[in-house]
Amino acid sequence: MRKGILFALVCLAWTFGGSQMGGCGSSSTPFVPQVASVVVVNTADTFTVTLVGFGYSGTVDRMWSCSAAQAKLTLGSSMVGGSVHIVIQDNGGGTVYDNVHSNTMGGLTVQTKPGGAPGTWHVVMSFSGATWTGAVVLDADTLPAPDAVSIGSGIGGSDTYIFHGGWNATGGTPIQVTVATGITGGSVRIRLWDPATPTTSPAPFDQTVNVGTPTLNGSITTGGAGTWTVQIDFSSCVLGGAISITN
Repeated sequence: MRKGILFALVCLAWTFGGSQMGGCGSSSTPFVPQVASVVVVNTADTFTVTLVGFGYSGTVDRMWSCSAAQAKLTLGSSMVGGSVHIVIQDNGGGTVYDNVHSNTMGGLTVQTKPGGAPGTWHVVMSFSGATWTGAVVLDADTLPAPDAVSIGSGIGGSDTYIFHGGWNATGGTPIQVTVATGITGGSVRIRLWDPATPTTSPAPFDQTVNVGTPTLNGSITTGGAGTWTVQIDFSSCVLGGAISITN
């Protein structure tokens, strides 16, 4: 009798405790909890974070060996929910990247700030309810490629990004700024400051794309070699085509 009562109490506890795993005479489908996590692959000159599940919240805080003065960062192929705050410091403690990526923006390819100190870098990625397809990848720019900013098309939101690029608008090749296809909601504002112009001053390049503007195909031909600052402000933006900034 005691065994029968104990068996019934165990089944009742499992039922009201939320378990649907069965085993007490139940034929219901087993409940498998959805656990969100990240998988980190940390090797010399390559750092990869891949999401497992949906709506992940947590922090990846690692030291990373980077033998170059710059790294390429890829967020692919798109952020579809939540956010990730990425902060990267070089071997000397200087911040070479600091942005919050959120909403549902398309994939991103960009470089860290030029002139970083090679060695042991500090990478912190703080996730909040994050869901994306693809992975966050850092690759040491050991064979330096031209700096560029590329943001894929998709439904955006309201974010501000700060990027840096090593460019020269007076060397015969202008810095080209393109928004393909235009936007179908909100606006996006793109500003560039050359190395000699502080970001507290008006930006030498300042263009806003609003709904109804088919495309943006602008350029700047003044401003010497060095580290340029790019600020991109999205305001309830629905981005129809990709954003590209190249030199």
